[in-house]
Amino acid sequence: MASEPKKGCLAKALCYPVVVFSQCLNPPRLSQDSILYWYIPFAGGASYTAFSIHIFNPKSLASLFPNGNHMVANMLLFNTHLGAGLYLFNRRHLALAPTHYRLMYSVYGAVIFNFGSILLWALSKVVLPENAWVRGSCAVSASLAMLLIGREYVNYVDSKIKK
Repeated sequence: MASEPKKGCLAKALCYPVVVFSQCLNPPRLSQDSILYWYIPFAGGASYTAFSIHIFNPKSLASLFPNGNHMVANMLLFNTHLGAGLYLFNRRHLALAPTHYRLMYSVYGAVIFNFGSILLWALSKVVLPENAWVRGSCAVSASLAMLLIGREYVNYVDSKIKK
């Protein structure tokens, strides 16, 4: 038997992106930890969104970087892996694991998240019309949705760990 949804779930789901993005307007002070675990993951999220646009519309990078679009695409992908990996590495649910396990789990999580997203985007692109605006809008929407869902999932896992 399925449980009834809680009251206000739709409103909370619709307001959640606004809350997350409002946190970006107040970044932490610069320190080694904030650079490694806030700024680099944030840049990784921006690269993730830019890379999704490239997957949905490969001509977008070629028009901006005619001679080096493959290099730029690879750098965006590298940044997405680095950002997601550092984000996972610093999470509470991995805090007690030995460093080599934390590294292994965070690399695995970053690779699965990013390549799973690429597969989803590549399959979704096929059903969309050959319109740069439609594909770009779907790319940004899909990437932001995946980032928000991933963040919510990791926060949920962290919430199950005793402080």
